[in-house]
Amino acid sequence: MYISDICDDIMAENQLEFIIFKDAAHRNVALDAMSVNAAQAFSVLLTATINIIKLNENSEGINIQIKSGSAVIIADGNDEQIAEIEQNFNDVIRYRSSNKELVNSWRDVQKLFHANGLEYSANIIRGSKRTSILNTLKTSRTLRAKPASYQISSSIRFLHGKLLAVGGTNPNIHLEQVGKKPLIIKCTEANAKKARGFLYEQINISCWVKSGKEDDEYELCDTYWDTKYFKDFDTFLVDFSNTSNEVEQLKKLHYKSRSYLDVKDYGSFRKFMRLFIHESIDVNILKTLLIITQSFKDHEKLAEMRKKISVLFEKQLKVQRRRKEKNK
Repeated sequence: MYISDICDDIMAENQLEFIIFKDAAHRNVALDAMSVNAAQAFSVLLTATINIIKLNENSEGINIQIKSGSAVIIADGNDEQIAEIEQNFNDVIRYRSSNKELVNSWRDVQKLFHANGLEYSANIIRGSKRTSILNTLKTSRTLRAKPASYQISSSIRFLHGKLLAVGGTNPNIHLEQVGKKPLIIKCTEANAKKARGFLYEQINISCWVKSGKEDDEYELCDTYWDTKYFKDFDTFLVDFSNTSNEVEQLKKLHYKSRSYLDVKDYGSFRKFMRLFIHESIDVNILKTLLIITQSFKDHEKLAEMRKKISVLFEKQLKVQRRRKEKNK
């Protein structure tokens, strides 16, 4: 029986199919007469097919068939389901998939097609279109999963604890909190010097925190001798973060800033501004602070910090422009 005859016999509209035609000795393969190598290959293909289907989000109702004539494995589904399998395959073959289990299953198939001299067919069938994926798998370099990416979010947190250590080649502080393992918080040399006055004492600090990886990453923002700032800023940031409407958020930032500026409490406002001088801060927050402080751009106590915010704002705008250009 010829390859075309077997393929014509398998007439379903939407399928993933693997066929073993001949073994390493060029003998026809049949389900009731397989060499050890052919049987091992069949087992690998069946396991891989099961895993590929299982990892399809829309797998409900996909049937796996085993047919004779050669050793034939078919996953039979609707067009949407096989389209998803095809898209997942394309992501794997282009090294864009971070799903290690899926990539491993396709890599097992790829290794099999290189390994033992058997003759195979591998196809994705959608409607009347049959797409061979055999040569694609055989000629591609070894399949590898794309490194997992993390959705990173940033926030400001206020922490209280005992300062255990300060310094290091890459400056950091170690904070011990009741009932928790010590936190290692990176910082600038200037902040390390400032924090050193609290060594082996209780300390109140604010941190920028990046979440999304296995462990949160902490970076020291400021330290507080006076708990008034610590509690006041913490209360404001909790309310600010829990406000889902961006316009309302920016209004709250405006009113809070004016509460310092209108009474000329520039020292408190400087500490408040320091919370937002970081690359993780949203561009609209930076813009709002620049608008609020427009008339203070030459102020002896505020000019330097306002300039830092301006630099960050321009940097954020450039990042946004690059993203827009990339997505065009």
